[in-house]
Amino acid sequence: MRWLLFLMIFGLTLGCSTPRSLPEPSPRPNAKLEVRLVSSGYDCGRKLTLASAPLAVESRAIAATLAAQGVSVKSRLTDPAAADLIAAFAAEAHHQVLWMYSGHGDLVHPGTLTPLSDAEKQSPTRMGDSVLCLKDGPLPIERLVRALPRSAPFVVMIVNACFSADVDVRGAPTDMALVSLSTQMAKTDVGRTPLGEAMRLVSLAALDRDCDGALSDLELFAYLQDETTRRGYGAPILKLRRQTHLLPTLAATTGCRRDLPVERHTVDLQVTPYEHYGLLRACVTGYVPADASIVLRGQTIASSQLHATGCRSEIGQCFQLLPSSDEKN
Repeated sequence: MRWLLFLMIFGLTLGCSTPRSLPEPSPRPNAKLEVRLVSSGYDCGRKLTLASAPLAVESRAIAATLAAQGVSVKSRLTDPAAADLIAAFAAEAHHQVLWMYSGHGDLVHPGTLTPLSDAEKQSPTRMGDSVLCLKDGPLPIERLVRALPRSAPFVVMIVNACFSADVDVRGAPTDMALVSLSTQMAKTDVGRTPLGEAMRLVSLAALDRDCDGALSDLELFAYLQDETTRRGYGAPILKLRRQTHLLPTLAATTGCRRDLPVERHTVDLQVTPYEHYGLLRACVTGYVPADASIVLRGQTIASSQLHATGCRSEIGQCFQLLPSSDEKN
């Protein structure tokens, strides 16, 4: 029986909009979770910043919190180079994997490593690729998505960094979800990051909101949203980009906590067009094959014409439409 996909979007959205909801509970197998943590104190200009030591301390605290709950913390990298991080992402895994990166992030022009200017980053029609800032320069997050091991049944990536939502997850070789801290610059306190603090205090057993004995990426995302409720300039703007055929289990849970209203909602693949400052964009929920076209307002749009962008929809993939080769000519 095919699993029913879940759409949980609330608040201010464009295009894709529906109340926060949870899937119909179904029996699921026990799930084991592997955690892998990364911290980087470098900016994208390869300069080591004062954040390096506090980020490493926070990473150790998260590892201790999760290990105390019986979770296997497989690796913890501090200030890695790009090749080392890619190799770690590609390492074989036979259980669900939770990756978490904490550090600096930035936006580069599509297909390059050239950073956008501050003015370009603030443009409502900007197009860029999200990158992590490492000791040897920027690394596109999409490269890590493509490096994920096929052997892992499901991977969740938490990118605790600024400008981390402009990521195309269609190329993932396995089912995955990506939680990004913000589409913009996010303010952090010295020695403490918004998602790092939430994960340091997390109790996985208390995150099962539909009481089905399993923790999903959507329930983890809801928890992280609730723990990062600060408003105003520099406040986190969390996004969840999902690329999964099913509603996978991240971990088995022994607790249960209904602290949010539950509204049942089921959806299949949906493509919703919307206008953004005169540009046509698409909000997509469901699994989108990397080479698949979509139909938008009666027109077939090739996969190469879809550029992932950080939109205002909290959950789902958003794309700006690029001109076709015929239009370019």
